[in-house]
Amino acid sequence: MELFLIPLSAVTQISTFYFRIFRYIKTFALLTLFQTFGQLFLTLIFLLMGFELLGVIFAVLIVQSLLFLISIFKIVSQIGFKAPRFKYIRDYLKYSVPLTPNSLIRWVTDSSDRYMVSYFLGLSQVGIYSASYAIGNLIHLFITPIQLILFPELSRLFDEGKIDEIKTYLSYSLKYFLLITIPAVFGLSALSKPILEILTTQEFIYGSIVIPFIAVSGLLAGIFQIVINITHLVKKTKFNLYIHSFAALLNIIFNFFLIPSIGIIGAAIATLISYFFS
Repeated sequence: MELFLIPLSAVTQISTFYFRIFRYIKTFALLTLFQTFGQLFLTLIFLLMGFELLGVIFAVLIVQSLLFLISIFKIVSQIGFKAPRFKYIRDYLKYSVPLTPNSLIRWVTDSSDRYMVSYFLGLSQVGIYSASYAIGNLIHLFITPIQLILFPELSRLFDEGKIDEIKTYLSYSLKYFLLITIPAVFGLSALSKPILEILTTQEFIYGSIVIPFIAVSGLLAGIFQIVINITHLVKKTKFNLYIHSFAALLNIIFNFFLIPSIGIIGAAIATLISYFFS
């Protein structure tokens, strides 16, 4: 049954992406809410009925299936249905193949520090670092609503040859992102200890020193997310692969040298360095 989840999740994500491309943001938001709360609601029902893990899988399958059917119905009603053509498959593969391993490589950049903290310092330090990392990484959430609209709009403008408008969109996106995130970085850094005191226990307070480094890393990651749209527009996605690979390699190397000497602060510095070079 788990084998159906991967292809179903893939086609569901593709079908809902249509509403983002054509800027049906309300529909996209409603479908996203339906997926989140639908899975939560069904999971609770199945767990209360005693299905345990099988109930969780059932809940995801049912909601993903409904989401896919709803999306396909709305898409076909709006633009119809045609058999796929493979005339440009070489261009599609040239664009997409370099992007394929990026999710795995980003996972290395984002998560390798926790594994190395566990290896060098033990599980207790992983808990402290993870709690602080989660708080500092809240900065990265500010890029999500911007990128949700920005990339489809940039793609449309690029196809229409409106390069000056693309520059304007990129410029203002960066300005607004920095306008929000720079004060947020200072706020999170200043309030790191009180936040940890509220959300965790006393032993986690030491991790507050990590939060400023992770917050700045989130700011840099957001800038990177805006700027990297350019490589997608000009279909030079191989540079995405090079950048992500280099950042992941830097993260592993600096974690290896810094964690044994300065602890979880070293892991935070390694993350900051990798995003800085990105």
